[in-house]
Amino acid sequence: MNTIAVATPLRISLTGGSTDLQDFIDYFGYGHVISFTPNLYTYIYLTRRYDGRIKIYYSHDEDVDNINDIKNDVAREVLKEFNIKAPISVIFSTDVPSTGSGLASSSSYVISLVVACSRFINTKLYHDDILKMSLEIEHRFNPLTGKQDIYGCGIPGLKYMRFSDSNNYIQKISRAYFDDKYMYLIPTNIYRKSTGNLFDISLDNRRILINDTYKLKRALSINDSDSIADTLNIAWQNKKIISNWSDNKKILIDLDTKLTADNRIISHKLCGAGAGGFFWVLSNKELDYIGEIPIHIIDKIPEAYIV
Repeated sequence: MNTIAVATPLRISLTGGSTDLQDFIDYFGYGHVISFTPNLYTYIYLTRRYDGRIKIYYSHDEDVDNINDIKNDVAREVLKEFNIKAPISVIFSTDVPSTGSGLASSSSYVISLVVACSRFINTKLYHDDILKMSLEIEHRFNPLTGKQDIYGCGIPGLKYMRFSDSNNYIQKISRAYFDDKYMYLIPTNIYRKSTGNLFDISLDNRRILINDTYKLKRALSINDSDSIADTLNIAWQNKKIISNWSDNKKILIDLDTKLTADNRIISHKLCGAGAGGFFWVLSNKELDYIGEIPIHIIDKIPEAYIV
């Protein structure tokens, strides 16, 4: 059998992150997020082997004969879900460093591997089924995965997402405001899991993030440039108020201060809740540097992609 290759984008959340967690939805009845998929992807390559082994390649290499012995959570749980047997190999690859990036790389990988496994065993899955299954699988090893991670990666473009127990409502949003802007990712060189930080954010503190999403949705719908920029910046200030940067505080504050002082930058925010990863930066001008810090260019927000 030829190698099955699948790509799924990462996601960048603009407002509402952490209101999509189940405890918030249970308490307030809903949560909502605005996010987009950049031109940055995770990749899964699934291949039948001939040596009787299961080999997993990512930042570490694993060579086992039993699925339960796989240490990589994504590989282990997805392969178990589809009852994929040895001998196979799974290769993980991505466009940017993904561990603790704040870009929902784990969710993106889960989606990619779910699609790859379904094709591997010739099982037809509809798009909504893929996303529901992916969320259920990721909750097995990370119960604090928010709904915005799977749906943010699995649905292309810029969109408004409202989550409740009864249904998930997804509305595409015009990308017009961003079409003449430049976007970048700035590495903090800190990569860690979001779980501990999410545990530290109380429900009442997270409530202040709700209005930011309403305001940004309205501003984007009429392409009000001043209101969009103001709302993005207010949302970032609110996110900082409720976030726990712990021992990385000085590093993150220094970089945040540098980005705030740069008059070329319209808005910026730290991606995810992991107290590290990447800052997302929006500018009217093309940037080739930010001090001594390397930057990763994000091209225009894709309209769609092929999973």
